[in-house]
Amino acid sequence: MAYHNYWEHAGPSAFNYCYPYFFSVFVLAPIGNITKNFYGQALDSLGNRQVGDDGVLMCSIEYSGFYQYTNVVPDNNNGMILVFQKDYEYDVWAKRANLDGTLGGPNAPIEEVNIMIDDSSAVLTWPAMADSAQYHIYKSTDPYSFPALPDTTISDTVYIDVDAVNEGMKFYRVSWEVGE
Repeated sequence: MAYHNYWEHAGPSAFNYCYPYFFSVFVLAPIGNITKNFYGQALDSLGNRQVGDDGVLMCSIEYSGFYQYTNVVPDNNNGMILVFQKDYEYDVWAKRANLDGTLGGPNAPIEEVNIMIDDSSAVLTWPAMADSAQYHIYKSTDPYSFPALPDTTISDTVYIDVDAVNEGMKFYRVSWEVGE
C-alpha cells in the first residue's frame, strides 16, 4: 500500500532530543484516504531504533485538514508524549508511549524503596503495590539516565543485587505493573 508522508505538515518541532535518545514523530496516510497515522520513534546515540523497526503507532484519526502543531516530548520515565493540534485553537491531543512500544503511562513510582547493604550485596525492599504486581528493577551508574528496559522483573518485594558493593556506585529505580 502506498502512503503519503505528511512530514511537511508536522510542524517545525517534530524532533526532540533528551539524553540519551533522539525522539521523532511522523505522520503517514494511505493515498486516497483521510486516515492519518501518527508514529513515534526514539534513536540512541548510535542510531539504533528503540521502538522496533517501524516505531509505535500512537494513534490513527480520520481528518482531512492540516495540523497546526505536532511535537514529540520525552518524559522522565523512558517514554515519549505525542502532542498535536488540529485546525482549531483548543483541539489539542496527547498520547504517551513507552520505549517498549506499549501505550499509556507508567504506574505511580514506588517511593518507599529501602536499600540495605549485606556483606557485598545491596538488598532493596518496598511495600507491595497489588496482589499480582510485577516489579521492574532498573540499574544505572547515572542517576539521571536509566535503560529503557529493566535489568530484571520479579514478583517479590525484595531484590538482592549480589556483589553490588564491589561493582561501584549504582542507582536503582523500581517500577511496577499488574501481572497476569
